[in-house]
Amino acid sequence: MPGRSPADAHGAFNDLDAVRALFRERGREIAAVIVEPVAATWRGPPRPGFLEGLREITLAHESVLIFDEVITGFRVAYGGAQELYGVRADLTCSARSSGAGFQWAPTAGRGV
Repeated sequence: MPGRSPADAHGAFNDLDAVRALFRERGREIAAVIVEPVAATWRGPPRPGFLEGLREITLAHESVLIFDEVITGFRVAYGGAQELYGVRADLTCSARSSGAGFQWAPTAGRGV
């Protein structure tokens, strides 16, 4: 994977091996991983162990794990994907899913 940038990871949907490879190659350069834990449009739920693996990798490399739950948020569970899968992100963006369609964008975090 020489010459591959962290931005290339967006094409590796649900591919924990690709994420691990990027962190092996460029771990110190990756400040955060932003993921839609449950894809809202056509890709569906994460593979078993994917979110847990992201959590382990980001903790090991002191990177921030951010869940983008703008669309799916409360649709999958009252506490979003974090409740459904038991994986805690450092930051969660919920926006419209928590504002009944109104223009607001709450972001919550655990304090890293």
